[in-house]
Amino acid sequence: MKVNVVYLTTFREIVGRRSETVELPDGSTLMDLLETLAERSQKFRKELFNPEGGEIRSYNKVALNGIYAEYLNEKFATKLREGDKILIAQGVSGG
Repeated sequence: MKVNVVYLTTFREIVGRRSETVELPDGSTLMDLLETLAERSQKFRKELFNPEGGEIRSYNKVALNGIYAEYLNEKFATKLREGDKILIAQGVSGG
């Protein structure tokens, strides 16, 4: 299955592109996708995951088809479908 990934903020800089299509095995979850992306780049992994326990850092945002992962019923265990759009961004703060 193919899904579309859009990178914003720091993640766009790390991967060097705004978006890409990623092919995954059928039945893959949102976390499977994130692990697949993290396997490509240690810097991506370091920015996305908390080294203490491997959870997504609280200031990072991942959305599936416009809904943030923390609001999905299955959260990061949500199964992906062909053509899904996933957004990965790091929160921006300041004044």
